[in-house]
Amino acid sequence: SSTLSSTMKKPFAEIIESSLHVWLAQSWQWNCPPDYGSLVTVAQEGRTLIGLVYEVGTGSMDPTRYPFAYQKTQAELLKEQPQIFEFLKTTFSCLVLGHHHRDRMRYITPSQPATIHSFVQPISDDLNRQFLISV
Repeated sequence: SSTLSSTMKKPFAEIIESSLHVWLAQSWQWNCPPDYGSLVTVAQEGRTLIGLVYEVGTGSMDPTRYPFAYQKTQAELLKEQPQIFEFLKTTFSCLVLGHHHRDRMRYITPSQPATIHSFVQPISDDLNRQFLISV
């Protein structure tokens, strides 16, 4: 599958824009985005921020090279013109739902936004349980 496995708990992206309420991250592989609606986390100076993926998009990294229709399948293009995929990037936006700090789940905005270049990973099973039980 080209989408991110829900069993994978390793970092797969990093933050490229951030505010107190939302962050924008770029996937390290253009074809491995998180699922829309999934929960992801960012470890941050003694706390873990929890975000909900609400937007996912793929496009060109280079504003002068815009993808266009070739009338071929992705498999055909990967075989015949693999270089065109080198210019793709996938970004996703997350709404900050809260954070885990000092063994407590907090459903408030953290005091600082996520740091640029922080790694994003799927929420752990344990943190997911804590988050859902406390709601």
